[in-house]
Formats: sequence, structure tokens, C-alpha cells
Amino acid sequence: GVMSAEWLRRNPALFSPPSHDNRDAFKLTNEYLELCSRYPCPLSFIRSHLFKLLTGIPGGLTDNPDLRQELQEAKTEAQMRDVVTRLAARRAEGQVAMAADD
Repeated sequence: GVMSAEWLRRNPALFSPPSHDNRDAFKLTNEYLELCSRYPCPLSFIRSHLFKLLTGIPGGLTDNPDLRQELQEAKTEAQMRDVVTRLAARRAEGQVAMAADD
């Protein structure tokens, strides 16, 4: 057997064939958020999963500490969606925020 639970939280497409177009972190994140809308769960669960999905990827939360902080402080699912949308836009444009103390 293979222990994979933590890695599946980071990449739910871990065992999908490489040819499938389902490995993009933002595509997976948006699919996850759609499921959360359909099947409500505590915001702490959503936040935790978003951190797993969007940390450690190029242009992700690690590279954008301001959006990471906003996600941490988000009080609604809509605020979390907004952070994900802005993070995806930055990544698409190749922008990375500087840390506040830089």
C-alpha cells in the first residue's frame, strides 16, 4: 500500500493519468469550491484545503504573502473565492507580491 492522504489533499489528481487536463491547481481549487457550494462544510475545512492546494505551487500562496494573509483572515466563502480569483490572475500575469517587510 501507499500512504497518500496528505499528498492527495495537495493534489487530488495525483493518481490521474498525466494526459488528463486536471492537474492545474487552480482548476482543482475551483472544482473544490463548487463542491463546497453544493455541499456546505465549515469554513475552517475549506481554508485548510485551499492552503494545501495553493501552497507550494509556482505563483501560489507562498509567493503571495499578502493574499495568503487575506485567505487566513477570510470570514466567508465568497472572500475565499475572491482571494483564489486574484491569486490566479496574478499567476497568469506572472506577478508576485513582495512581502510586506521587504
